[in-house]
Amino acid sequence: MKRYQHAYPRTAAAGAGAGGAILLTVPGPLGVGSDLAPMVCLDRNARATGARADVKQAPTGAALTALAKVAGADWLELTIAAGETSAVATAEQIAEAEEIGAGENVRLDLTGVGSTFPGADLSFMIFL
Repeated sequence: MKRYQHAYPRTAAAGAGAGGAILLTVPGPLGVGSDLAPMVCLDRNARATGARADVKQAPTGAALTALAKVAGADWLELTIAAGETSAVATAEQIAEAEEIGAGENVRLDLTGVGSTFPGADLSFMIFL
């Protein structure tokens, strides 16, 4: 099974105020577990401006909960409701999120999945 992760650097073409993004992916049917996406680290300190989680196939029977961790500490949790395919961080969650330091590992845990169908093909994006 291939797992991909991406850190998109700042580019002038991305527009004013754009700072890039971190993309953590977990392909295929999902399951509860730790460190499920390849970890990523940044080459500079960055503060998140937004975050979202999307799945190609919705969880059913229960919500899917994804927890991003930075340097081993809980950083931001997003919950995709049963039957839904996305969740977006609130302004309050982003304001409370700590800065991501240069060289700190960013990784992803799944702490809950659907009980009838767990959900599939997760993308967790952190906008910088």
